[in-house]
Amino acid sequence: MAQLPTVGGDDGTWGTILNAFLSISHNSDGTMKVPAATIFVAASDASAAVRAVTPSAYLCDGTADDVQINAALDALPAGGGKVVLSEGTFSITASIMVDTAGQHLVGQGQQATKITTSADITQLIIG
Repeated sequence: MAQLPTVGGDDGTWGTILNAFLSISHNSDGTMKVPAATIFVAASDASAAVRAVTPSAYLCDGTADDVQINAALDALPAGGGKVVLSEGTFSITASIMVDTAGQHLVGQGQQATKITTSADITQLIIG
């Protein structure tokens, strides 16, 4: 199996874009960087397969799903990490707080992950 070049050590053969990618995803010795913590949260209408592998603390029921999302964000380590929302619809009734210091909240794409809010919630709070 072919091995990727050493980060920054290709003498220009691979180009700056690949070197930039390698420096983000690999250590200088070529080994993969350990990814930050990732916690999955499943919507009430997510597939059975997704719900089966999601810890019960992060299984949403379609009512106040912000509770499970905020619990997942709170469970991330001090260095940050990622909360990944499954496909499906999440109903939030309170603010979701994303700490910008290393925390990421991501879904499965514009058509796959949907967030609905109650009338008194107008935004996600990032800060």
